[in-house]
Amino acid sequence: MLPMLHPHREPPKAYLRPGNRESVTPFIYATRDYTHPEQRPYEKEALVYTPPGFDPQGRYDVLYLIHGGGCTPQWYLGSKSPLPHMLDSMIGAGEVPPLLVCAVSYLNPYCPDATENCRAYHFELVQDVMPAFERAYPTYAPAPDKAGFQQSRKHRAFGGYSMGAMATWAVLEQALDQIAAFLPMSGDCWALATRGGGSQPEATARHLKQRVQAFGAFSRDYCIFAGSGDGRDMAEPNLTPQIKAMEQLPETFGPEHLYHCVCEGYGHDLDTALRLLYTGLPLVFGGRA
Repeated sequence: MLPMLHPHREPPKAYLRPGNRESVTPFIYATRDYTHPEQRPYEKEALVYTPPGFDPQGRYDVLYLIHGGGCTPQWYLGSKSPLPHMLDSMIGAGEVPPLLVCAVSYLNPYCPDATENCRAYHFELVQDVMPAFERAYPTYAPAPDKAGFQQSRKHRAFGGYSMGAMATWAVLEQALDQIAAFLPMSGDCWALATRGGGSQPEATARHLKQRVQAFGAFSRDYCIFAGSGDGRDMAEPNLTPQIKAMEQLPETFGPEHLYHCVCEGYGHDLDTALRLLYTGLPLVFGGRA
C-alpha cells in the first residue's frame, strides 16, 4: 500500500509546453440552471482533448475537469496551457492509457453565485454532460445512461481545482456509483460550511464517510487523490486538516482509497494543478486496472 502522503512528481520540462491545438475541440451540449426550481435551459460549451491516434471506434477512459474561480475550460485546455502536450507525453511514455479529457465549467448565466453553482454542478454533470459527451465520444459506457455509467465507472474520473475542487467533493457525494476516481485539487469540502475542511475537519470527514457508505457496494472500489501546494497555496490550510481527519477513518478512507499530495514549493495556480495531475493520473488510471 502507498503511504498517505504521496510525494508529487515533477514533470520533465519537455512536457510543459503548449502542444498541438488540433487535439482540443469545443463540445456544445444542452443543460439547465439547476440552482433554481424553474431550471431554465441554455447551451454550454466544454473543451475536449483527444489523445494521439484517436480512434472514433475505440474505447477510452474519460477525465472530466472543472476549473476554479475566475477561469473557464481554457485554463486547462486553452492555447497557453501545457496540459494537452503533457497528456500527449504521458500517454506516449505509457504513464497513463490513452484518455479523453472533457473540461467543463460551473459558470451559469442565470446564477452568479459560484458556490451555489458548484454545489449544484453534479446535476448538470450526470443529467446533461455525461449523457451527451459519452453518446458523442467512445468511452467504456455500454450506454450513455445511469446503468451504463455504473458498469463503466472504473474508467471515469472527475477532478477540479480551487472552486472546482469544492465541486469535486460534491460530485463525490452524489455520483460515486457512476465515477470511481476523484481529484480535488487545492480545495476542501464545503458540504457543512464554507472552508469547512479547515474549520470543521472532523465533522466534514464524518459527513463524507456517511455519504460514501450510502453507496453500498460501490464504496468498496473508489479512490480520492487530493492535493495542493504547500504553505504558498491558500487552500492548503483548509484541505490538509480535512484529509488528516479523513485518515482517522481508515475503514472508509484507507490508503487504498485516499491519496494526499502536497507539492512542495508551489502555490495556488496552474503550475500546482499540472503537478497534481501528473502525479495523480497514473494512480487513478494507470495504477487501477
